[in-house]
Amino acid sequence: MQSHIIIQILLVISSILGLICAFFVLRADTKSWINRFLAIIVILADFWALSIYLTLKTGNLDLSMIAFFSTAWIIGAGNLLLLEARQKLFRRNLWLILIPTGIISILSLIGHYMVKRIDVTNGFIKIVQIGPLFYIFYAFIFIYLCVFIINAWLALKQNEGIEKLKISYIVTGFVISAILGSIFNLILPAFGIFQFNSLGPIFILFVSGGAAYAATKHYIYDYQVVLSELWAFLLLMIC
Repeated sequence: MQSHIIIQILLVISSILGLICAFFVLRADTKSWINRFLAIIVILADFWALSIYLTLKTGNLDLSMIAFFSTAWIIGAGNLLLLEARQKLFRRNLWLILIPTGIISILSLIGHYMVKRIDVTNGFIKIVQIGPLFYIFYAFIFIYLCVFIINAWLALKQNEGIEKLKISYIVTGFVISAILGSIFNLILPAFGIFQFNSLGPIFILFVSGGAAYAATKHYIYDYQVVLSELWAFLLLMIC
C-alpha cells in the first residue's frame, strides 16, 4: 500500500477516535469547563484531520485553510483550559485569548492570506506560494505555545492530587503533539520535505488520548451503560 494512502486512512481513523475521545470526555463531567474545552480541542483536531484528508483528495485550497483555522483555535482553547484550571478565566484573560485567536482564525479563512497556492502531487500537499500572513500565523502559534507552557507550569504548581494529575496528562499530550507536529509540519518542510506534513492532525491523538484518560480516570461508571451510549452515538454518526 502506498504511503499517501496509509496517511489518508490514518487521518480518517484519527477523526473517528477523536470523536470517541470527545464523547468520553463530555460523558465524564458535562458541567466541567475543563472537560468542555477538552472536547472542543478534540473536535477541532477532527476538523483539522478531515480538512487535510479532503485537501489530499480534491486539491482544494479553500479546504486546506480549515487546517489553519483549527490549529489557531486548538492552541487558543488549550490556553483557556489551563486558565480555567488555574481559576484565572476572568473576563479580561478570556478576551486576551479570544480576540487574537478570533482575528487570526478568521483571516485564515478569507482572502488566502496564509497560503496563495498549493500543489497536491502523489498524494502529498506542497505549499507552492505562501501568503502575506503565513509567518505571522506561525509567530502567533509560537507565542501562544509559550503562553501555554507558562500556564501549564503555573497550573501544575497551583493544583494538587487528582487535578494536578489530570493536568499533567493533558499537558503531556500537548507537548508530544507540538514536538512531533513541529518536526513534520515546520522543520522538514523548511528543507523541502513535504511528504509528511499531512501527519500533523494524527499527532493530536496524543492530546485526545490524554484528554480522555485525564477526564475519565478518576470517575467510576457503569461500563455497560457507557458502551451502550457509545454504540448509539456511533450509529447516529453513521446514519
